[in-house]
Amino acid sequence: MITAALMIVALLETTAIAQSEASAPESDLRFAKSLSVAFRYASQKAVPSVVTIEGTRKPKSTSGKQLAPGENPFRGTPFEEFFREGPRGGFGFSPPSFGTSTGSGVIIGADGVILTNRHVVADSDTLTVRLSDGREYRVQEVLADDLTDLAVVRIDVSDLPAAEFKDSDEIEIGDWVIAVGNPFGLAATVTAGIVSATSRELALPGSRGEYLQTDAAINQGNSGGPLVTLDGKVVGINTAISTTNGGSQGVGFAIPSNTAYWVVSNLLQHGRVPRAYLGIRIQPVDNDLAQQFNVPVASGGPAEEAGIKPSDVFIRFGGKRVRGPGLLQSIVQRTPIGKPQAVEIVRNGEQMTLQVTVREMPENYFSQGNPRKQPSVTPPTQVENFDDLGLQVQTLTEEIAEGLGLETNRGVVVTEVQTGSPAHLKGLQRGMVITEVAQQAVTTSEMFHELVANQSLQKGILLRTYQRGRGTRFLVLRAE
Repeated sequence: MITAALMIVALLETTAIAQSEASAPESDLRFAKSLSVAFRYASQKAVPSVVTIEGTRKPKSTSGKQLAPGENPFRGTPFEEFFREGPRGGFGFSPPSFGTSTGSGVIIGADGVILTNRHVVADSDTLTVRLSDGREYRVQEVLADDLTDLAVVRIDVSDLPAAEFKDSDEIEIGDWVIAVGNPFGLAATVTAGIVSATSRELALPGSRGEYLQTDAAINQGNSGGPLVTLDGKVVGINTAISTTNGGSQGVGFAIPSNTAYWVVSNLLQHGRVPRAYLGIRIQPVDNDLAQQFNVPVASGGPAEEAGIKPSDVFIRFGGKRVRGPGLLQSIVQRTPIGKPQAVEIVRNGEQMTLQVTVREMPENYFSQGNPRKQPSVTPPTQVENFDDLGLQVQTLTEEIAEGLGLETNRGVVVTEVQTGSPAHLKGLQRGMVITEVAQQAVTTSEMFHELVANQSLQKGILLRTYQRGRGTRFLVLRAE
């Protein structure tokens, strides 16, 4: 009897396990189907508002410069450094071919207002918008903003399916998103992925703000199309990719919807984007600079008037937490011009609050401090060595400053950097000027060596440097 009972129990257990194993795939399938339904819903909601934008350029005269196949159309723009040519000549958008270009856009106004990237519509003599239902319209008006690479175009039509925006500040890493656009001219293409980063700062000279990073496939022709959440709302405008072969490698970038909305509102209202500015040069605080507060102030700017000083560290601006230079720039530029803002800073270990009233950024702000004169290096006449740092410096005279095209003539100029030295590892280069050591002004090479000799290379030596075209920056030299 006992044996029979044990056999019955074993049989019941085996049956339960078999039933559990049989139900597991069904449960997984239901989950997969529910996710598929979510993607389907987002796609059906987003696709009707996505358009194809085709640009046509008239043939240039022989005196005009034509883009060779694979040549970077971003050359000479703030985006040149990011769109580096890969082995196959790809740049993450549709390059002009035989006088035509193709990109994407998203309808944001039922009355014919469409948002896209500036580089999609730039340099075209005529622009045509093709709707998802196949209708085509000639673009009547173009408004563009260079610093964000965004543009608004208008077509003469009404009752269009406008996309709905979502607050990009609510997006978190890991959220599902879809990218909608026209890669390689293939209209209404949807790719899926997640948000890989929410505050990615890119090395785009002259640009402002942070980007959403995604692994949803973005290819040539996706530029200007929307990045959409599973509820079908636009959270970003696909703008760029990082690639070594010209195709998608899972690292794409989108302008956050909050930034896009602010730019669009200004373009539609003013025809341009008035920006607030502080008049400072900023850099992130790393481990070496954590105790060496670092905000060089530009002369005559709102920051100087508010009492902000070099070495101040920003904690909050207008009540918003500051996580890095890109976020601070994004917050400041959208601040109401002429309205006082509370700025929380740390100075010499003490936290304090200042009031700053931002002004509108001058149109030539980014060209200020960048001399156009090409430097002609003057051979050093009296070079002194400092082996611990791996530097050779000499007193910066007016003659040398003029030859190097520098705006400052105070400090010491770097004439040689030893490979592998602390100076080399921190990025010091020939032609850079050192203006301070440990927050003390330097005027001669003798003074430089004297100040350095009193510092500890093990604890770190704080230098303030100046480089032509890049302005002022702090760095810490430390022995490995």
